[in-house]
Amino acid sequence: MTVQEVQTMPTAAMQAKYPTTLDVGLLRRRGRGWRCLVRWTLTSTNRRIPPTDEPDAILAELAKQFEIIQ
Repeated sequence: MTVQEVQTMPTAAMQAKYPTTLDVGLLRRRGRGWRCLVRWTLTSTNRRIPPTDEPDAILAELAKQFEIIQ
């Protein structure tokens, strides 16, 4: 799967649980694999910051089934 295809899965899951999530990006770390970066916005009615470890867990599950290509 391409990076763009993979990004949509953790983004959708995080937006469903945490409405302040804008998107989840992927960062390739040399020799250490992929990592998720979460962008969010805070509103006056929803001040909950999405956790950063959940998208990494989703990504780890995806990596078991798919190879991420650029």
